[in-house]
Amino acid sequence: MSETLLRAAGEVVRLRDRYLDFTAQSPDTEMDAAISALDLASQCDPEIPEEERADALARARDQHEREGECEIDGNAELSRSDDGGYYVQAWLWVPDED
Repeated sequence: MSETLLRAAGEVVRLRDRYLDFTAQSPDTEMDAAISALDLASQCDPEIPEEERADALARARDQHEREGECEIDGNAELSRSDDGGYYVQAWLWVPDED
């Protein structure tokens, strides 16, 4: 993970803590989502070469993407697996309960 991203993550956590101290309330959903995203980013490979990244995203789309059900953004997070592959961030559609 880059030093800049680590500093930004630390700053978000520091600001959250100040917010909680000031208001004595729990964090709102958006703050929780931002912190979760930073936690995820801290676990992802910081330097996957662009060609390798593009290839992995293309294979993920070919194998799993179905419009409206499972979609993969061009800037999706990738995490290299020790088992010879990648974990790829995706959007999954989940309908409301009937």
